[in-house]
Amino acid sequence: MACCTIWMPCKSKPNEMHAIVLSHGHTDHTRGLIGLIKRYGRPRIPIVLHPDAFLKRKNVFPDGHETEHIPPSQRDLEAEGVEIIEEREPTMLVGGHALVTGQIARTTSFEKGSPTQVAWIDGRVATGSMDSRRPGGDPERER
Repeated sequence: MACCTIWMPCKSKPNEMHAIVLSHGHTDHTRGLIGLIKRYGRPRIPIVLHPDAFLKRKNVFPDGHETEHIPPSQRDLEAEGVEIIEEREPTMLVGGHALVTGQIARTTSFEKGSPTQVAWIDGRVATGSMDSRRPGGDPERER
């Protein structure tokens, strides 16, 4: 199985990649995704991601300055012909040879998420850890 990360040079040859897994939808994990697919992907390559990866997010700092996190575009991914697998639970890939663990609950007092991060969930702004605040069906997703 060929492995590749967006932030490191990829040593795979075109069409050797079997699947893409996004740990989360922050800009630093997603901005090169379309280029990666065009260069190394194949038709219907599966991309596994948490449904919240499509949420619009930003950081709001105490001094008032903001930075936007641009989520991946579901429309652009679909236009590239990928198979989008939105999943919170464990998922098997590559003919059952690779396991994606799925969402891992934050169980300790120090795992609170970023205190400066906000996301739009069901038309409302949610801050910090959004693990328990994400109901299904969000109109604020990037499509």
